Amino acid sequence: MSDILGDMLEDLNLKVTYLVINALNKCIINLLKLLNFIVCISSGRVKWLLTSWNEITIKRKLRSDDTRIRLSLELKVNVIQVSYTVKAYINVKLSGLKSL
Repeated sequence: MSDILGDMLEDLNLKVTYLVINALNKCIINLLKLLNFIVCISSGRVKWLLTSWNEITIKRKLRSDDTRIRLSLELKVNVIQVSYTVKAYINVKLSGLKSL
């Protein structure tokens, strides 16, 4: 299955594609294989949004380099940034409702 998805994501006609994996830490079987796939397939056209508890295996494998951006949304680390982002999102949604 990973070969099929990999071929699809490497198609030159593919526009920017976003893939979301929630609770990556819950992957028990083949976690390292999945992490290797994510690292290998990451490109300018394929963007990943991953959520996980802080587990050392996952953090090491997905360690940032010049081509990857890592954003931690842990409140204890980024209280101000997370708060600002949440407020901005709420304001955008409220302004949309007001225009109705």
